Amino acid sequence: MTHPPCKKCQKAGLECLQKRPLRWVDGPAFRNRARTSQAHQRDKSNTLNKGKCVCKLFVMFDSQRNPLRQLIPAALANPALTASVMALSARHMANGQQIQCQGQDEDHATRFKAHTDGLMYKQKAICGLIQALNDPISRSRDVLILSAFILIFLDLLESGRDQWKSHLGGIKKLVSGMHTAETSRHLEATIEGTREFIMGQIYLMLDSTMSFDCHNWVTETLRASSTTSTTRNIQSLEHLAQAYKSATLIYGWRVCDRLTGNETPLDDLVKALVVEAETLRRDEALFKCILWPLFIAGLESQEQSQKSHIRNCLESFWFETKCINVINAVTILERFWVDPSNVEDDSSSWVFRMGQLEGDWLLI
Repeated sequence: MTHPPCKKCQKAGLECLQKRPLRWVDGPAFRNRARTSQAHQRDKSNTLNKGKCVCKLFVMFDSQRNPLRQLIPAALANPALTASVMALSARHMANGQQIQCQGQDEDHATRFKAHTDGLMYKQKAICGLIQALNDPISRSRDVLILSAFILIFLDLLESGRDQWKSHLGGIKKLVSGMHTAETSRHLEATIEGTREFIMGQIYLMLDSTMSFDCHNWVTETLRASSTTSTTRNIQSLEHLAQAYKSATLIYGWRVCDRLTGNETPLDDLVKALVVEAETLRRDEALFKCILWPLFIAGLESQEQSQKSHIRNCLESFWFETKCINVINAVTILERFWVDPSNVEDDSSSWVFRMGQLEGDWLLI
């Protein structure tokens, strides 16, 4: 008696021998093993890339004590944290391949795969955070805060626009929930909101910034850390501190000028900041720390040579970090570097014009 072919053999277009042919069995089994192996290798590659390439981006000096490196073992025990780490790594890989793939059509598939991996892990991370937040039993708020911080770093690699603010707001709520009601009431002390009070606080900050001793700060920082103090380390950190000091003074004086109607000459500060940026450009470890000072220098620059120099520095910054928020920083600056006849005459106008841009930008 002839038996009708089974549905599996019929669908596969094979002769039914009333038992599963080896070809039919081995095919799916092999493919399943291959997919599992490929997924495992991809995860492993992402983790290694996170440890080797991404960790050093968000600290001044990389070492085995880098807290981001120590995060990897902890991530393996928490799905949401693992997904956050993987998303960060995959995005960094995709951004790096974006540079390599320019003009190479055959590599676009590889770049697209890294991009989709990043989106997949990001979705898993966000879903994991939502699930954990809805859990009535709070198991580890610290892990949730770490995951949210990593998603902020991820936004730096993606664009540096808007999304980071939501993550930061979530972190604030988690942290505030850890304190007692008494502590919360203590933190809600009101601040006098008068114009005189605000101006007084700004002048105090400017005075404090001007008296800031960069050399003493470097000495104390290196003494408190395990970093080996060398003449080069000390000098590089002094340049970094001086860059932030100059940028802070420029920003602070421009805020005061908008409130008082004055126009403080800051040409010397801008020139000094551009020099510091050029010096730090030769230090790979610290150059990635000066996006904000570079951006402030770009906003205040009046000379075309300074603008070109800032643009070149930002291009180098992009190749070093692969953070897309750098590209957005250049885009914003180019909107300000227009024909002077189309903008307000006073150079301090950028302080409030920045607030009129669409979106919230994280340029650090």
